[in-house]
Amino acid sequence: VLKRRTEARSKADGRAAKLMMNQSSMAYPGTLDRMETEAAMYDEMATEVAKEADEVALRLQNEVGRIGVLRVKQWDSSMKVIASGFKEACAENAAIWESALEAFKREFPDVKIPVASVS
Repeated sequence: VLKRRTEARSKADGRAAKLMMNQSSMAYPGTLDRMETEAAMYDEMATEVAKEADEVALRLQNEVGRIGVLRVKQWDSSMKVIASGFKEACAENAAIWESALEAFKREFPDVKIPVASVS
């Protein structure tokens, strides 16, 4: 779209420049009218292409913003799932170690085990 915009603007500018050159030299009858019409037509095309490029740019900008917000929400949800999984894995590991400690205490009741403080 940007390439079309640039090409259309270049054509319109070229036709306008050619028209200005030929106005001073009084070209063949009818040529001047045709050149004026072509210059106006290319200028109108350039304006339409510029408007279309602006619309595409706005649409693209809105989509990038929308997808960015969506990705942030998905990231947050994913992090919550991962954190929940880690919490569950840690709880399972703690249960395994506590079970092993109880089995050790039953097997060796004479051994004194210091109580650890959780901070």
